[in-house]
Amino acid sequence: MPRPASGRRSSSPSSKTTFHMLRHDMASRMKGTHMFDLKDIQKQLGHSSIQITMDIYTHIDEEQNQKVSGWLESGVNDLLGSRQIQ
Repeated sequence: MPRPASGRRSSSPSSKTTFHMLRHDMASRMKGTHMFDLKDIQKQLGHSSIQITMDIYTHIDEEQNQKVSGWLESGVNDLLGSRQIQ
């Protein structure tokens, strides 16, 4: 199935949910809770090395970093009033 530029699959009603998609969703949710580390996720998925897990699931950290950066920038801009940071 082609992926949009965001790298995520289409969520159109015609999309067929596969076991692989459910597995990825579970691992992403585990990572998102901050209750499990990558080693826990590796064991749950049965990856032979932590590198495989890291290659697939570290994008979640990058997305979170972008959200945090935007949130911080917004807060600083609110503090500065009309003088926004570049």
